Amino acid sequence: MNVGRDVLLVGEAGTVGTFPSEEDGCLHQCSSPAEAMARLRSGAPCDVVVVVELPGMDGVKLLARLRDEYPSIARVVVAPPPAIAVGFRIADLAHQVLPAGSPPEVLREALGRTLRLRDLLSDERLRALAGSVDGLPSLPHIYGDLTAALESPSCGAAEIAAVVCRDPALAAKILQLVNSSFFGLPRRVTALPDAVAYLGVTTVRSLVLSTEAMSLFRPAARAAGLDVDGLAARAVATATEAARLAAPEHRNDAFTAGLLSDVGLLLLAAKAPDLLRQDESSLGFTHGGAGAYLLGLWGLPSGVVEAVAFHHEPLAAPPAAEAGLATRLAVGLAVMAVHEEELKIPD
Repeated sequence: MNVGRDVLLVGEAGTVGTFPSEEDGCLHQCSSPAEAMARLRSGAPCDVVVVVELPGMDGVKLLARLRDEYPSIARVVVAPPPAIAVGFRIADLAHQVLPAGSPPEVLREALGRTLRLRDLLSDERLRALAGSVDGLPSLPHIYGDLTAALESPSCGAAEIAAVVCRDPALAAKILQLVNSSFFGLPRRVTALPDAVAYLGVTTVRSLVLSTEAMSLFRPAARAAGLDVDGLAARAVATATEAARLAAPEHRNDAFTAGLLSDVGLLLLAAKAPDLLRQDESSLGFTHGGAGAYLLGLWGLPSGVVEAVAFHHEPLAAPPAAEAGLATRLAVGLAVMAVHEEELKIPD
C-alpha cells in the first residue's frame, strides 16, 4: 500500500516491526517529542503523527501539545495496554489507539484510512473547522471497552451486556430497538443479554458509538438550541430504514451510517454554533462532511464514512468512493424517507 502523504513517527520504529519504509510514502521519524515539535514548527508538512511507546508522560505531553497547537493533524498512538488503562489520558488525547505489538499491517490500515479520509474530504475550510474546535473528541471509552471485550476468546452476549450496562441510557436504547417493529419479535425482550444476541455485535457497537457521541455534544448542542432528542430519535429511524433497504452484505454499514448520519450537526452545534445557522452552500462543506471527518478520525470503516459524508447526495462522491455506492444509496434513500420534516435548527 502506498500511503503517499506526510506521516511523522515519534519514537522507536522497531517497535512496530518493519514499518515504516520508504515504499510507504513520505514517512519521517523523530526520536523525541522535542525533535517532533521542532520539525512541525519549521513548517514541515504533516498529515498524521504516530506516537510509538514513548516513556512515562512524554507521550501524553506530546499529544496534548499536538491537540492544542496542531489540532488538524490526526493523532495515532501505539502503546501497551497498561499505558492506556492507567489513566495516562492517552485515550482522551489520541484519535486512534493501537495496542503495542500489533502487526505492521494494522498500523498501515489505520494510516491508510486516515489519509484516504483527508483526500475524500479535502475542503480546506472543513479542516479549518476541525482545527478550531479545541481538538476533536477521542473515540468514546465504552466503544473501546466493547471492542476489547469482543477480542476476548470467552466473549459472549453476557460479557457484552456487562459493558453496555454501565450506561443506562444506552441499555435502554438497545432494548427499545430490539422491541421495535423492525425486528418483529413474537415477545418483548427485557434481558439485555437476549437483546444483544438478537441485535448482533455490529449493531450494538454502532448504538454504543451513536449514544456516546450524543453524550459528548449533548449539553453544548442543546444550549445552542438544537433539538438533540429529536435528532436522536431520527437517527434510530434512519438507521433501521437504511438497514431494511440495504442488501444483506451491506446492512451493518448502512445501519451504522444511518445512525451517525447527522453527527456533524451535533459537532457544529456544540463547537461552532454560528456555522450551524449558516446556509451550507455558503460554507463550502456540509454537516455530513464534518461528521464524516470526525468518524474517519475515530477509525470507522471507509464505507460508513463515505455514506455519512454524502448522505444527502449519495451520487456526489468522487470516483475513488465508488466501492461504497450500495451503502450510500441505502442511507440516502432512508434519509429521504425519514427526514421529511426538517429538524429544528436555531436561528
